Amino acid sequence: MPEPVVKNAGDPAQVKRARRLENRREAFASGMLHAVLDTVAGRAFVWDLISRAGVFASPFRLTDEIYYLVGRADFGRELLARCVESDNELYILMEREARERAAREQAETDAAHTARAEQGAD
Repeated sequence: MPEPVVKNAGDPAQVKRARRLENRREAFASGMLHAVLDTVAGRAFVWDLISRAGVFASPFRLTDEIYYLVGRADFGRELLARCVESDNELYILMEREARERAAREQAETDAAHTARAEQGAD
């Protein structure tokens, strides 16, 4: 865990410095995310993280696993929100590319199953 940047919250100079540092860190993180979203591979990677976090699935389970899944999905929603904040157009592009990839994969699966079924009918 990083050291606190404010040792005395009553010191306006420390608070001001901490605020500037936090703004610089946030700008740096936002720039990194934008750089990742600016590439096809980066968008695919981030979409995979969001999907694997379970953002689009129900976390409901009859076991304690629900707590883990809810936490994981919360992280995924935070990542999704940061993507939208970073560049909404790149987020929309990322989502469209993911849907197109999923449709291609489904078409390939369907074609393989159809071909196998036709071979079995001979």
